[in-house]
Amino acid sequence: MKKQEIVPGYKGIMDLDLTNIQEEYRENAIERHLKEIEEYKIEQKKRPEHLRYENTVERIRNEHILEDKIKNERMIRLSNERLKYNTIYNNSKI
Repeated sequence: MKKQEIVPGYKGIMDLDLTNIQEEYRENAIERHLKEIEEYKIEQKKRPEHLRYENTVERIRNEHILEDKIKNERMIRLSNERLKYNTIYNNSKI
């Protein structure tokens, strides 16, 4: 089994997986990957602030994380309330 080698990406750039790249091409692939990251950073700085990655995609992703957190807290609260009502019902005399 091959050892998995991954060069991390940056925000809008995917990680570079070197697992199936021949040894002779790896150095070139890594250099190109790092160059693309630098170009990406320069390009992002040129964009208006409201169109940058961190203010579009990243902001929406953070909103989704917050929404999921709120949903989970609500589900826990509702579950606890139902458990409380079930306990009251089960302990009541008929």
